[in-house]
Amino acid sequence: MTPQELKNSILQLAIQGKLVEQRPEEGTAEVEYSSLLTIKPTFEEAFENSPIEIPDSWIWVSFESCCMMYTGNSISETEKNAKYVGLLKGYDYIGTKNVSFERVIEYDNGVRIPFETDFKIAPEGSVLMCIEGGSAGRKIGVLDRNVCFGNKLCMFNSSNVLNKYIYYYLQSATYKEFFVRNMTGIIGGVSLKKLKGTPIPLPPLAEQKRIVAKLEELLPLCERYGEAWSKLEALEARFPGDLKKSLLQLAIQGKLVEQRPEEGTAEVEYSSLLTIKPTFEEAFENSPIEIPDSWIWVSFESCCMMYTGNSISETEKNAKYVGLLKGYDYIGTKNVSFERVIEYDNGVRIPFETDFKIAPEGSVLMCIEGGSAGRKIGVLDRNVCFGNKLCMFNSSNVLNKYIYYYLQSATYKEFFVRNMTGIIGGVSLKKLKGTPIPLPPLSEQKRIVAKLEELLPLCDKLTGKL
Repeated sequence: MTPQELKNSILQLAIQGKLVEQRPEEGTAEVEYSSLLTIKPTFEEAFENSPIEIPDSWIWVSFESCCMMYTGNSISETEKNAKYVGLLKGYDYIGTKNVSFERVIEYDNGVRIPFETDFKIAPEGSVLMCIEGGSAGRKIGVLDRNVCFGNKLCMFNSSNVLNKYIYYYLQSATYKEFFVRNMTGIIGGVSLKKLKGTPIPLPPLAEQKRIVAKLEELLPLCERYGEAWSKLEALEARFPGDLKKSLLQLAIQGKLVEQRPEEGTAEVEYSSLLTIKPTFEEAFENSPIEIPDSWIWVSFESCCMMYTGNSISETEKNAKYVGLLKGYDYIGTKNVSFERVIEYDNGVRIPFETDFKIAPEGSVLMCIEGGSAGRKIGVLDRNVCFGNKLCMFNSSNVLNKYIYYYLQSATYKEFFVRNMTGIIGGVSLKKLKGTPIPLPPLSEQKRIVAKLEELLPLCDKLTGKL
């Protein structure tokens, strides 16, 4: 049960007489409120079928029979700024925006009405509820002082029924059903006349007090439950992503699969790569993570072919490349999603006879410029042409899938972010080539990729993506 469902359930039990027991010695509402029964409700049809069962000691009455109700005064922005903003003394003026969905009223909003006024006043302890607009029936609060208030708010104040009981009833599912059923108008709202005619179930006053006391004991516990629920939901929302990050990080640190001596070492297997001096030696001065003894650090330029693609203006694209039936699919940044999916069938193709750069099937494309730099990435399942904000990674002796997963690791992202420059943000191809990658032997790369492709789909299942 969600926190809101729990709260709704408690409120509903309260207004059905099921939250506290009935006590014979407290008498009946029929006797206690006999004078109210002489007031004929404006809308008798509301009483024809009681929406809920109530105890025999309770009665149904209309709001107009037990409660003073009126809306406030509207003020234009011009009048408000000219006459009421910045006054040091006066009644606080409460508008709809000053009543929150969390039932908190903001008094210190800078608007006051002089004490000598013709404006309507809502007394301390009365209830304010929004009755018009998007927040109608949803914004509500109890006043801790006398105030003036706006015309989209209705005040409820009773001399013989507890205002706090009214306040809680107005939040119940039963009352909300009345309210929604009677809403009219384009912006949505319920007229004061309709509000006055709607019914309220009344217990004896002594029982009202016990109901309010019990609600004020239980509802704060719902709030605490809600806080715990929110933390749990946040944890559950983060967990798949955090798990994925952890798996990727374990993978590129040699902790996801075991090292096998019979597979040799990367130093021997990739000895030729070590002769290529990295462009940015400072990137290698302090290894950001510890790797197994059988692994080595190399630069991307030593183990990988890398280049950016060709840009096309919208005019050129529409004139020459949109609607071709044959050719290489052209992939732009917008065709690579944050979920690592590449959209090929986007209507743009480059003829097979072309000077455009081609990214081969199996290579990796990553966005390196703009708001999605370092975040949009995918593996190609065909040869394509591609845009100039994308960089292709393709290796003949290192698994492209291993590179693909390394590019998503926290370690690589740290390198990437550290080297971003420019107003729109990006990393130059030269910088990308000079950044380091930790390499295990090829056999271990294959086992790492296999293990990630076994585990990462489980993370996606946790997020409900599959």
